[in-house]
Amino acid sequence: MRPLSDIWHAPVEVALVCVTVFIHAGVMLLGLRFARRWLNKHESDAKFFAQTFFLFQFLIIVMAAHVAEMLAWGLSIYALRAVPSISTAIYFAIETYTTLGYGDVLLPLDWRLMSGLLATTGLLMFAWSTAIFATILNRLYQSHLDTPGASPRLP
Repeated sequence: MRPLSDIWHAPVEVALVCVTVFIHAGVMLLGLRFARRWLNKHESDAKFFAQTFFLFQFLIIVMAAHVAEMLAWGLSIYALRAVPSISTAIYFAIETYTTLGYGDVLLPLDWRLMSGLLATTGLLMFAWSTAIFATILNRLYQSHLDTPGASPRLP
């Protein structure tokens, strides 16, 4: 059980999860608008390289969300004075968010639960991004199958 002096950590940690979800939702909505516009305009006539470039652009949008989220955690960890430098805080946030977990940087004992919450949040955000990316790939593949004379193989 956490000591009473550490009880204020829980609201900070929950707030960081909420900020992460808010950033991800906002960027995913922007990405989906971009995808919808592109798919409605080019879906039926797009060639392989055009589709690949579109997927690359969408991937950049998704990566921007993840980078912003890792920076939010890193800057918060630094602001809370849980690590000595901003570069260490951002490094810790990146390795924990991605669940790489080298273990070479550890938070102080009273902030250790934040590590698990950060890793879990990162996993959920990657799953969310993957689900959206898979949906877009499915739509591209389906439009390929719906094209008259198309084979079930992708070009």
